[in-house]
Amino acid sequence: MLNLVGRLTPWDFCGMIQWLTDNADSRNVQDVYRQFNQIQRQWRAGWTVYHALCQESIFLRIGGKTQMRDDLKYAIFLGGDGNMRLRRNNKGGGEASDPSLFGDGAFYAENDKYKDFYDTYLSKAKDITCRGFRAGDAARSGAFFKGGTVDLPKGERFVNFDFALVQVLLWIMQMGLHRIIISYDIACKYHINFMERIAERSWPLMTPTEQSLFSALIVVWLVPKFHLAAHIEGCADKFSFNWTKNVGRTCGELVESNWAALGMMATSIREMGFGHRRDTINDAMCDWNWRKATGESIRVLKAFRIGQAMCARKCETLEALEEAMGIDLVEKLTKESVESNGSQYRPRVIESPSRMAILKKLQEEEAVEGQSSIRNSAHLQIPHSVRLSRSVGINMGIDIEMRQQMLHIRKMHMVTDGQKAELLESRRKMSRSLDMWFQSLNDFMPSDAIQELRCTEGDPENAFLGLPSDFPCESQRRLGLEALAIVEQQLRIGQAHDALKKLRTALGLKNSGRATSQVQKWKEVYQRSYKALEHLRGNTQIPETNSTWSQLKELSDSDCIMLSEWMDDHRTWGKRGEMAEAKAASGGKGKRELAWFWKLEVTFNDESSPNEIRGAVDRWTTEVIRIEWLHAKASHARWDEEVRLLGAEGERIGKTFRYLENIWKGRQGLEEWNNNVTRGAAAFAHRQMLLFRNLAEIAEGHYEELRKESYPDNSF
Repeated sequence: MLNLVGRLTPWDFCGMIQWLTDNADSRNVQDVYRQFNQIQRQWRAGWTVYHALCQESIFLRIGGKTQMRDDLKYAIFLGGDGNMRLRRNNKGGGEASDPSLFGDGAFYAENDKYKDFYDTYLSKAKDITCRGFRAGDAARSGAFFKGGTVDLPKGERFVNFDFALVQVLLWIMQMGLHRIIISYDIACKYHINFMERIAERSWPLMTPTEQSLFSALIVVWLVPKFHLAAHIEGCADKFSFNWTKNVGRTCGELVESNWAALGMMATSIREMGFGHRRDTINDAMCDWNWRKATGESIRVLKAFRIGQAMCARKCETLEALEEAMGIDLVEKLTKESVESNGSQYRPRVIESPSRMAILKKLQEEEAVEGQSSIRNSAHLQIPHSVRLSRSVGINMGIDIEMRQQMLHIRKMHMVTDGQKAELLESRRKMSRSLDMWFQSLNDFMPSDAIQELRCTEGDPENAFLGLPSDFPCESQRRLGLEALAIVEQQLRIGQAHDALKKLRTALGLKNSGRATSQVQKWKEVYQRSYKALEHLRGNTQIPETNSTWSQLKELSDSDCIMLSEWMDDHRTWGKRGEMAEAKAASGGKGKRELAWFWKLEVTFNDESSPNEIRGAVDRWTTEVIRIEWLHAKASHARWDEEVRLLGAEGERIGKTFRYLENIWKGRQGLEEWNNNVTRGAAAFAHRQMLLFRNLAEIAEGHYEELRKESYPDNSF
């Protein structure tokens, strides 16, 4: 407890005992550090305790085989991750002089087999001086699995996770489960050749019979929710916990909380020998699992209460949404969602020109121009630079301008000292970016224009950047900025469409503080880009061929209405009837239409009839509602699954402790009849029996509270 919770090292503990024995002259007290280290290692190895909740097979045997086809309650969740902090320096005599007292009976996989397997794939691994270690745990409870931990001699690779994962899978396959959910940071790539790797002829991790049994299982590969944000949209379609059925509200990130606890021992572990380090990590895992086991029932009860409240709230949201949509539309979307994959949760819209796409096109044109044109043409007012092109330079200025806008927004909400300190740090970074910007102007901007730049003093968010749109139209012609103005004009069109896309997304969110701030942010970005475009246009007309520019209009505050408010408005007028709506419309009121930027994906011409226009707008409106409905339905389904899963887990905890109580009760009886066993062993078995009986009573009490608070329609 002092070592794992209080973070007290054996050296400090022995020193404390010496000072308590003789505080005047502790040097005369015998140094017991070496003896204490040996005793504590032996004590650790003899008191290995595994997390009871990982022994899911116990409750599954009690429940019987008939119920094990339930994909939600009788599935097991695995999570894997690597920890590079718990490495060991290359010191000591290695494994031969400092073997692990736990051996292969704890959380580490069999060491000899792992070395042979690793040697087959990479290089010699006699005494593993690990750069880190990888562990597999239960993705819902966060407990470590037996045999699911290996060292990483040469960093984190698929081969390391293969060996650790297979050890856990072989144990799980003995339970009779048919569904396994595996959470891994890069599961999208890792799972592709998994079967080929474990069936490698040089060292197969599974026998042909085991491979056949594993192939018959339902294995679901998913990416933890926090890590999924860094993946591409295609990964979110296939590997998201949010869109996968029968996983509840599992996040897949619980292994990270394990590292937060074990990482505190990193400075001590790196100086240990081979066996001492392994024993310390095994002991820490044992302690972590035991604390998880003893606190799991109250955790499940608290999570169940939160889950029921959230499930009821999501149900109300979904019912209100479906009431506004109508029965026919709900039935149509339900049928479509059953037949579609995870990509249905993303909007099916025509891609508008983005700033990055336009930048790429401009760079390609500049590359061709640089090869075909004469470098020093006097009639071209386009300076050439091998370091920074026109498009990249203007794009850099637009990025800095957006950061200036964000600083202005943040400055209005600075309240605490911490927020003010963050603002000062952001200003420091902005000043550094401005220095780089002004130094790079010589690469792409005419010298006459650089001479016209105004020096601004004060905060960096108010600095004058000197983009072409910052100069009057007549000055652009005089300073030779016409070519740069055309580049900025194209990039501004992409920026405006990007901002509108983000704005539509923010308006489709729930009406919250975060959604409101996002709306304000992207509204200001669009208004700045639209203002710059109008300035660049001057008195000229927008070319008829440039439809992406002509679509853009001035954005008002009344246009930025939250989608939820718009739907409430439609539902209200739908109840009042068409007559009331027509009467209100004649007075300038009535049902509000979607703003113009919701209809940008629709193309009209002069011959389009009013019915065609109305139909196109209705289709776009339906697309917005479809996304809102799918997200609401998925959110409600995951919370409903979470409530049912927590109910099953709450019952399983008490029955597992009862099973362990009976195990120790049987051992107590056997040892009392065996004259060769001391009375101390029988007493220990009796003590363990009482321990698990007490834990079972606590867990059963929490489960009884859970059942009383559950809704009548909840069946576990």
